[in-house]
Amino acid sequence: MADSDQQQNRLFVRILWGIGAGILTGLVFGDAIQPLSILATAFIRLLQVNVLPYLLGSLIASLGSRGTAEIKLVARYLIALLVLVWGLALVLVLISPLAFPPFAGVPVFDVSDPPAPIDWLDLYIPANPFHALSNNLIPAVVVFGILAGIALGQMAQERKAALLQAMDAFNEAMGRVSKMIVRLSPYGLFTIAAVSAGQMRIDDLLRLQVWLHFYIGATLLFTLWILPSLVSRFTGVPYMRFLRTMSSAIVTAAAAGDAVVVLPLIAESAKELVVEAGSAPDDVDRTISVAIPILINFPHVGKLLTLAFVPFAAWFSGSELGLKRLLLLVTAGPLSLFGNINAAMPFLLNIVRLPADLFSLFTMSSLVNARFGAMVAATHVAALAVLVTSAILGRVRISLARVAQFAAVTIVLVAGFTLSTRAIFSSVLPPAPSGLSTLSAFDLRPPLAAAERVAAVVADANRVRGHRLEEIRARGVLRVGYFDDAMPWAFVNASGHLVGHDIEAGHRLASQLGVRLAFLRVSRTDPYLELDGGRIDVLMTGYRATVARAEKMELSHPYQHEHLGFMVHDYDRGKFESLETMQQGAGFLIAVPPIEGSVEAVKQLMPLAVTRTFASINDVIGDPSITAIYVPLERAYYWSQVHPEFAAVRPAELTAANTLVYAVPDGEVNLRSLIDLWIETRRASGEADEAYDYWVRGRALRPRVARWSVLRNVLGAR
Repeated sequence: MADSDQQQNRLFVRILWGIGAGILTGLVFGDAIQPLSILATAFIRLLQVNVLPYLLGSLIASLGSRGTAEIKLVARYLIALLVLVWGLALVLVLISPLAFPPFAGVPVFDVSDPPAPIDWLDLYIPANPFHALSNNLIPAVVVFGILAGIALGQMAQERKAALLQAMDAFNEAMGRVSKMIVRLSPYGLFTIAAVSAGQMRIDDLLRLQVWLHFYIGATLLFTLWILPSLVSRFTGVPYMRFLRTMSSAIVTAAAAGDAVVVLPLIAESAKELVVEAGSAPDDVDRTISVAIPILINFPHVGKLLTLAFVPFAAWFSGSELGLKRLLLLVTAGPLSLFGNINAAMPFLLNIVRLPADLFSLFTMSSLVNARFGAMVAATHVAALAVLVTSAILGRVRISLARVAQFAAVTIVLVAGFTLSTRAIFSSVLPPAPSGLSTLSAFDLRPPLAAAERVAAVVADANRVRGHRLEEIRARGVLRVGYFDDAMPWAFVNASGHLVGHDIEAGHRLASQLGVRLAFLRVSRTDPYLELDGGRIDVLMTGYRATVARAEKMELSHPYQHEHLGFMVHDYDRGKFESLETMQQGAGFLIAVPPIEGSVEAVKQLMPLAVTRTFASINDVIGDPSITAIYVPLERAYYWSQVHPEFAAVRPAELTAANTLVYAVPDGEVNLRSLIDLWIETRRASGEADEAYDYWVRGRALRPRVARWSVLRNVLGAR
């Protein structure tokens, strides 16, 4: 055993050196390290080479060699231990609000697609085992292995002996493959650490530092104390011996961000520990080979601890969950975690009535959380495998004094961690933006035309229809009309500045005409009168094209489109995600903009709903009687950033879109033709797409500047 320990220690030291060198390399080279990601991805895939074959082979061989009574014994101890560990993790989730400082803010969100729904049948029923193997559907593979193993166990001994012998040889070969791959770990983990350190943004960490601190601390608490201590308190395996033996698997899982890739290594290490404690090698091998494949299908501690993101999200958005919703979270949460966490989180946010947009904040933390989640997952599987095997083989020892000591130390550590987290961030964390400040990243970009204030415009009795372009050139000022609630096309930000996609476009148009620029706010009611009267020359404000409007004004070529959608209270979003649920909307009160055809469109979608027309979205967004606001999805998205209690939704079957145009006075063909040509040149040059990405897709909210690096910022290299 001494030689084995020395080899493990040497490997562990080399792994740490590899990770340290990788982090240093990432800090030195920054974004320039990106080409190394090919090697990092290759190593992660290499780690996955034998995982599913190992799981399948182990299950078939282990279940095939034992009877139904033994399998029931494994399940009984496994469930009891899972309940114990889950309970400890859920207690930490329940008290997590105590760790957050006494202030809250509103996050700046990113546009993200909702995760695909879980196909539970495909996930758990192996209709095609080869499909499950090729698509990494671990639960389905395990179910197939269990069925095949149980069927093999019911066969006569002479008929199954040959197959069992072949399966044992195959499993031994898979174990050897794991050991071969682990020897490459220092080099593979070097590439992973280098790429991660090179891509991580400091501003991302600052925004998420409270959640990251809590999650990292909680996973370290389970990895370094709770799980190893449970093993040492109930079995003959010493605390340090467990950690030292499992260190390579734990660190490799953390660096790779996936505990599944080290399952074969965990199995071999767990067998070694239980055999050292005095159990027969064959019995240990048979038990662990069943326990680990079953364990991997249950949510591990890392997943359970992600439930604490929901209380964090409530704090971050200025809400409080309360005890009732916290209890709902810890009862419904574990069941949702049997699937993918990225699919479960929007569901969890919805059941406690928190803004679903916070899911994008959760995905931002995944780069760090995946590493620590995989670390505690590997420890979880290793600890429970040792505990279950020891319990089945009669090697569990229970001492009330040792249990009481464990409980006392755990309570002190948890309390110290929770209160210290709150104290640290209460003193150092700056206030977060709220309201319109969440969109403060948006700003007009040069070139900007010279601005001119226009207090009033007196109608010119001698104005000649069809000569507005000549008038603009003569006065040297382009007068642009806008609606002040047409976010993101035109709006007034928290600093009182007029910004937006079309406001910036107005600057571009005036610059190319060589004239100054004046913006004038207009009413949504009959803006064509403002055009005809000469108060404004062009309406640039995300204006929707309709036939009725084309009869009163000259409308330009389309410059963009908007998707139809709704802005709803976040807890009502489920009612608007399909046409079927919307058509059942008796009692719904829908606020509708003053655009011809809008009321009819809503009535067609929701025959039982009542509509109310609004002049400005600000008039209805604070009205609690309003069920939803009928507004384009793009606008609903940005309004939901300012008011995070709302969400932007679009029924899956609703594919219609609005056409956006600029409007000029009726009969001004020359001015309209010039704007049409200008729109086409912007589209051909790529300027239109770039502006759309910045203002509508929200690139301004997530600027990706080159990460700080020694190579560029210290040595000045480019």
